[in-house]
Amino acid sequence: MASGPPAKNQTNPPPSVLYLLKSYLQNRYFVTTYNETSPPFPMLSGIPQGSILGPLLYTIYTADIPQSNTTILSTFADDTAVFTTHPDPTLASANLQDLRTTENWTRKWRLKINETKSSHITFTLRRGHCPPSVHSPDSRTPSRDG
Repeated sequence: MASGPPAKNQTNPPPSVLYLLKSYLQNRYFVTTYNETSPPFPMLSGIPQGSILGPLLYTIYTADIPQSNTTILSTFADDTAVFTTHPDPTLASANLQDLRTTENWTRKWRLKINETKSSHITFTLRRGHCPPSVHSPDSRTPSRDG
């Protein structure tokens, strides 16, 4: 038997919790304001920004995000960081490049990674040149050496 968190469709919260979440997530609308207020548009997905339940729902939704044996995931509210460590900075950087299972998971569950808010940072105590990070050709993730 495999260990780890249950699949999303195997979680059975009490009916009262489901009712609360359903009332929180259904029949929501938004308006835009630019010189005048637009008519209401239905919100078909997402959580209201700044909501009290948002961080909790994100934590529940991402509880089964895959991890590898070379990386560590750290989450706070709706931010997730991926860390790795290795005596060889080149191998540490390579560990961060192989995030295909995470990419597949985010695609499956329709989560979009905001690449403009993402960065690859290398921290090292070694003097001299740090290896460059390697990105996919369509990646816009900036790289910084610290």
